[in-house]
Order: sequence, then C-alpha cells, then structure tokens
Amino acid sequence: MKLSPDLKINFFLGAHRTAGQHLFHRISIHSDALREHGVYVPTMMETGRALSVVVQSLNQKRDINAVRQDFFDTLLAAAEGEVKTLVIMSKGMLGSVQEPFSPDGIYGSAARRCQMLVNLLQGFDVTFFLSTRSPIPFAISCYGEAVAAGREYDLREFMNNIPGNALKWSATIENMLTVIPPDRLVVWPYEDYEAVGTDVAAQIANVDKSVISKKLRPLNVGLSLEGIEALKNHLEGGPTPSPAKMRELFDQYAEGYPSDELPRNHPVFSQEVIDHVKYAYEDDWYYIERIEGLKTWLNEPTL
Repeated sequence: MKLSPDLKINFFLGAHRTAGQHLFHRISIHSDALREHGVYVPTMMETGRALSVVVQSLNQKRDINAVRQDFFDTLLAAAEGEVKTLVIMSKGMLGSVQEPFSPDGIYGSAARRCQMLVNLLQGFDVTFFLSTRSPIPFAISCYGEAVAAGREYDLREFMNNIPGNALKWSATIENMLTVIPPDRLVVWPYEDYEAVGTDVAAQIANVDKSVISKKLRPLNVGLSLEGIEALKNHLEGGPTPSPAKMRELFDQYAEGYPSDELPRNHPVFSQEVIDHVKYAYEDDWYYIERIEGLKTWLNEPTL
C-alpha cells in the first residue's frame, strides 16, 4: 500500500441515528470496484478503534506527527495498491449518542472535536460530511440507545436535560464552521436520505454514481418511542443483559415497533410540541441552505 501524493480524504462525521450504517453499506459493498479507482474504505469498527487511540494519544500529549503516522498506519494496514481516496466513516466523533444535547446545542463540543480532526489531517485534502435529523425523532432514537445501554432515566428526565435553545442544527454547523471552511463541509437532512443517498455516497467515495448503483437492503427505521418504552418495561427489575443480548432485544423490539411514526398523545410529546419542533426544523434548514459557501444535498440537489 502507498498513499497517493494527492490523497483525498472524505470524512463522515454522523450524526448518530441518521442512516450512517446504511450509508457505509451503500459504499462498502462496492469495495472491489472502488479499489480499481484507488478508493479505500476501512470498516467503521476499524475507524472507531483508530480514532480512540488518537484521542488517548493526544490526551497524553504525544507528538501530533507521530500520532498522525500511527493513525494512517493502523487505518491503512489492509489497503492494497495506491490509495487515492480514503473514506473515513465514524458516527461518534461529534459526541455521545446517549447525551447529544448540551447548553451549547446539539453536540456542544463539535467545534473542539473537529479542530482535533483538522489538526490530525493537516496537509491533506479533506472534506467533512454531516447529516442532520428532525430533533424529536433524533431525541427519541438517542433515548432508545441510552435505554439499550442500560441508562436509568426515563424519557421526561431525558428531555428535561435538553435546553430549549439546543435543538438547532444550524448552531452546531456554525460552530463547526469556526474550524472547517464552508466549502469543506457537506450537509444533508436524514429526511431526504432515500432521495439523495446515492448522490451523497458517490461524492463520499469520489466516484461516479454508476459505480455504486447496486440495489440495497431497506433502510432500518429503528425503534419507535412505544417500542423503547416497551423494552424499558421488559428490562425493569431484571438482571442487566449483556451488550450482545441487549442488541438482540433491541432488534427484536424494532421489528414489532418500527419508528415510522411520531408518538401520538404522548405525555411528553404533545401534538403542539411535535408541530412546533417540526416547523422550527424546516425553518432551521431554510437558514442552513443559505449559509454562504456551505454545500448541501437536498431532495433537489444543489451541488
């Protein structure tokens, strides 16, 4: 393996619960064809391990050049031939799926974490990719992950931890743009993923759409709020399942309670709240589309 002197790095940052696994699959199933184009796609697990080592090393004040070299050596260990495009996909770099909200917004530490990545990848041609999701479905899905991880708080407590000003993706994006030039960040709404997913995948892989045109498995819509609460009731009073067993239970409940609908007449999410957040998200995207220099993919692509 050798790196092209003109190496292009495309880095998917998340967010959590925005079809990142499906997007990875959409790209990685074409690994043989991509290899012919000099594109290498490490697994998300390999990427996660490599980035964990980076964070630990930087916290230990190791030299950034040595950390960078170790990162590439680890990530590209299985690569063959010349790598012209490196696709890095990590859903967890912006923050925790169990606690994505803070007084500073969604992923309040996003700018600091992006600065670490900019420093790590200094000297390379890097573009970052981000998908947003309407805040209530996003919060419900993250709450489901917290339940699956054995967190004890209930939905009302989870939502009460979210400051009222913390639901704007535009604030997160503007924080990220303090360290990433706008023409180096590409953003799309999860709600448009099925319409623009192939275009997004082609841009991340740095190939023509024809290279990644295989029919895919259906998008996993996850677990509804009703299903999360049913799972939580099932777990109460019993022994804590192993992570593998918890994931099995989560998948079983997702089959019976798919998250294809928002809650109805729920004590935490009234229809008034749902409508308010939905319209606020649409307004937020009206603003996001108009951030100067920012690249977006929508149902009618603007790239």
